[in-house]
Amino acid sequence: MKKLLAGLLAISMIGTAGSALAADTDKITVTVNGEEVKTDVAPIMENDRILLPMRAIFETLGCNVSYRENDGKQFVTAFRGDRQVILEIGKNEITIDGETKKLDVAAKIENDRTLVPVRAVSEALGADVKWNGEINTAEVTTKQGDYKISSVTDEKTIKDDDGTVLMYINYVYPVIENKDNNKFIGKTNNEYKEYVDSFIKGAEERINDAKELLGEIGKDAFRPFEFNLSYDVHTNKNGILSITYYGYYDLGGAHPSTTRQSRTFDMANEKELALSDVVNGNEDERHTMVYDVFIKYFEENYEGFSAETAKTIDEEADNVKFYLTDDSIVLYFDVYQVGPYAMQYPTVELSYSPGVFKLDWSADSIENVALNGGNFTNEMKLPITYDYNDYGANAVDRKGDHKDSPYFSSVDFYNAKSEGSLSILPQFKTIQQTSWWSCGVSSVEMVLSFYGRLGDWNEKTLADLRDDHSDIHMGTCLDQIIEIFDKVGGFELET
Repeated sequence: MKKLLAGLLAISMIGTAGSALAADTDKITVTVNGEEVKTDVAPIMENDRILLPMRAIFETLGCNVSYRENDGKQFVTAFRGDRQVILEIGKNEITIDGETKKLDVAAKIENDRTLVPVRAVSEALGADVKWNGEINTAEVTTKQGDYKISSVTDEKTIKDDDGTVLMYINYVYPVIENKDNNKFIGKTNNEYKEYVDSFIKGAEERINDAKELLGEIGKDAFRPFEFNLSYDVHTNKNGILSITYYGYYDLGGAHPSTTRQSRTFDMANEKELALSDVVNGNEDERHTMVYDVFIKYFEENYEGFSAETAKTIDEEADNVKFYLTDDSIVLYFDVYQVGPYAMQYPTVELSYSPGVFKLDWSADSIENVALNGGNFTNEMKLPITYDYNDYGANAVDRKGDHKDSPYFSSVDFYNAKSEGSLSILPQFKTIQQTSWWSCGVSSVEMVLSFYGRLGDWNEKTLADLRDDHSDIHMGTCLDQIIEIFDKVGGFELET
């Protein structure tokens, strides 16, 4: 009898395991950059399209997202940067920045969950989507960069005493991964959080305005104020990180209002970049460049371009905003800064080119060769800060670098480690000298950088610490190098 029961139990267990195996095989998963999107509601397949709870997919892709009901209709609206995605529940359409496209399957509500089609919303936000049939997984891939950036998203609903919604506040902000507790990254993350806190405070200061409007027009006509804050990462490569905050405000007026705040960071040197750090020339030359490109922009895009607008551009040229992409620098003025609301953000995009920009990310530059293969990264050569002349070593900077060079395509010295009698300083960043005479000074820069002491020192300021030996030799001798270290301080020299 015991043997019979044991046999039946074993058969039962095998049957159960088989059922579980079948269930696992049928399970649908969604991954973003290799990580599974966790939800309390499993993805569903409908008309060969996968649907997922709206917050799970949108927030994973760095959006803030909201659900609203207007005039008996239900809408999902997501913001990421200046991109707006709208889906109407039950309608086979998606609207991306005002352009409507047909869908194979509509967003829907099931078991009190709002589900949206994964492929449609992912591709609307610039992601790639592939279906891996072997493991029943939709694999979503977004653009990756040097620094891992996660998003914190939340919303706040403010109601009147009787429960009437006065305003919605939705926001998302970036958090740069900081495993090593880097002070600069920590400071930058804190500043982005402080900006969000300021945004929320500014929204809440409009509560009385919302109450006043509600009292004037009544509940039937009143629409809650909307405050949305999102961001977009424009470039995240070669140690340069450029991010813009986008604010959206709908206060029931003739049109919504928007704001932008762009910041660009040289993460390797731990500093925020100004336009002078990116564009060559002196202040007057940069002013002229900005003025000229925007005069051309207005002449090509606005009929009746006036002398008054040209004067305003000249007055505001030094206050132009900018951010960097992988391929270009984008210059822009804020709404109303140089023209009426209808002009929105006058914007000019300039492709990188040697001579104009201190960052050479043009198509044939070594940085872009490196992106297509090999172990060379721009972190091996810190950004060039000064342009002293157009002859000597400075005239041929990087021209000897090529994708087939064994020093850049095969041997990765930057990540090499000591072994046996070979001693290597790991993660030692090399610095390209910017003038024929500055090899010694650049050597000092590299040592200061390795020990975390570079700070604001550069070729010029370090060279100024030397005694003048020009009657004996050009360049920097050993005595002068020792002198520089002595004046910088904090080093014990041994020979």
